[in-house]
Amino acid sequence: MKTLRDQTNVRTGDVVLVNLDPTLGSEMRKTRPCLLIEAGGSPLNLVIALPITDNTTPRASPLFVPIADLTLAGLTKPSAIDCYQLRTVSLERVARRLGSVGPEVLDTVRSRLAVLLDLGEEHLLQ
Repeated sequence: MKTLRDQTNVRTGDVVLVNLDPTLGSEMRKTRPCLLIEAGGSPLNLVIALPITDNTTPRASPLFVPIADLTLAGLTKPSAIDCYQLRTVSLERVARRLGSVGPEVLDTVRSRLAVLLDLGEEHLLQ
C-alpha cells in the first residue's frame, strides 16, 4: 500500500484512508476512513485519528458523530465518526486523503472527546 510520506500532506479535519491492521479484540480493523483530529507537528510522523464507520444503525451513543456532508468528506455512504476508538498512528498507515469535515463536525468531535476523557477547563494549556 502506498502511504503519505510526511505530515505536510494532511491536516487536522482531514478524512484519510488508514490501514488499521493488525488489531486485537473489538478494535476497528481493516483499511478504513478516519478523521484526523491532530495532524501537525509530531517529530515522529504520528497523527491522531478516529475511525469512521458506515454502520449507522441507530447510534444512540453520543460517542458517534454523524457526517452530514459526505461529498466534502469524500465518502459515498452515510457515516459516523467513532470517538471511542481514538488512535495514534504512524503516517505510514495513511494511504491517501479522501476529503475533510467542516468546522462544526470537528468542534462536535472535540466536545465529545473532552467529555469522554473527562477534560475540564482546568486541564487546558494556558
